[in-house]
Amino acid sequence: MGGIWQAPDNNGRSAFLPVPLFDSLFGHQPDGFVGISLAPGATMQEVAQRLRAAAPTIDPDLQIRTPTETGKDVGREVSGFVGPFWALQRGMLLVAFVAVLSTLLLVGVQRRRELGLMAAVGMTPRELGRMALTEAGAIGVLGSVLGTLAGMGMLFGFFNAAPIMFGIGEPVHLDLRAPLVDGILALVVVLAGASLPAWRTVRLQVVEALQYE
Repeated sequence: MGGIWQAPDNNGRSAFLPVPLFDSLFGHQPDGFVGISLAPGATMQEVAQRLRAAAPTIDPDLQIRTPTETGKDVGREVSGFVGPFWALQRGMLLVAFVAVLSTLLLVGVQRRRELGLMAAVGMTPRELGRMALTEAGAIGVLGSVLGTLAGMGMLFGFFNAAPIMFGIGEPVHLDLRAPLVDGILALVVVLAGASLPAWRTVRLQVVEALQYE
């Protein structure tokens, strides 16, 4: 027995045997992959084309991949695992849109007298609408910042737990562009949800608002 240890592949456990012992137990098995080293002056594409041309005569199931193609295949495989998380992210953006829209519509009704008083002392309709958008934008920015800090804390915890759970170091890294891009996207969604309440604020009737109880 060469060794047994926990690994993230093969359901968490791998066993490595000497080749003669493995063949005696399971018979000769075809190689899973074979690496090719380029000769001086040869190019990757030329070697790949020659191997693809000869592959049908060697084994119909033989596949030839360059390092770039292998990376793309692995990327597509990983994308299949993270697909549910992308769907969850877009679903949460939809929830944020509905939550901002419904909450600000309710707040507009509850603050109707307050908004009417602000208009009576000199705020123009555009300023009232701008105030509603500014409040929504502040909430969006604050939510993005708090979400980023919470996500970094969870990622830090994952980095420390990964060697214990999987037996290897963390296979991911922190992408600082993601909070910026996703934060801007969340802010756009929040402002879109606040557009209808802001429009209703602009059309506020001051006299009726002051009489509102």
